[in-house]
Order: sequence, then C-alpha cells, then structure tokens
Amino acid sequence: MTFENRSGVFLVRYDSPASLSPEAQTQLESALRAASSVEPVGIVFVVGPNVQLVGHEVPDYWLGVTTDPRVSIGAIAVVTPNPAVTVATRGFSTANILRDTAVAVKPFQEEGAALAWVREQVAATRKGRRG
Repeated sequence: MTFENRSGVFLVRYDSPASLSPEAQTQLESALRAASSVEPVGIVFVVGPNVQLVGHEVPDYWLGVTTDPRVSIGAIAVVTPNPAVTVATRGFSTANILRDTAVAVKPFQEEGAALAWVREQVAATRKGRRG
C-alpha cells in the first residue's frame, strides 16, 4: 500500500489483498487524523485488479474511522475494475448513511473521475464549515 496527500485528497493504492488489512493502515490513519484536524480531507482508494474480494474486517475498520468525530473525511472514492469490490463499496456507503456520517462514498472505474468527484465533495464540505 502506498499513499500521498495531494492538497487534502489522499490517493491510496492497494495492489494486494493483504495491503487492505487494518494492520497495514496505521501510517495512513495517522496521516488522515493529522490532516483532518486542520480541515476536511478526501480519500481516493485505487484498488488493483489483484484484489478480488474485500473481507468484512476492512469496511468494519473504516467505519470505525469514518464514525470517529475527531476525523473529518468529506468523501471516499473507490476505484476498481472488480464488481465484488464495487458491491462492497456500495455496502460501505450504505453503512455510513445508516450511521449518520457526513462521508460520501462512491465507486468508480476511472481514477480521474474519482479524483474530480472527491475534490468537489471535499470543497463543498470545507465551504459548509466556513459558511
């Protein structure tokens, strides 16, 4: 797993199923917590074709992050060619709605579209906080 912060939008790449494990997220979570203490951030998860399934522990872990009031995430996009990962993303989106978080979650097949959508969502979240 690799990640970079592009002006408040974290671009995260997962190339193997093991890279999605909660144990592999510690540096990313620390960076998200630090950046979101200043202003809301966004995340674009780019899930490689080697990842065929998402275990239940992955959305459970991220629900813990998105429901933490100390972490301000405006939007999460998941870029994947895999239908099973897309379905898991939609389930994660629904879980965030049911838990009444302000995090928008959406699957994408193309990275550029995902980045544009997350930037738009985060800008709206930041504007809402200032206004």
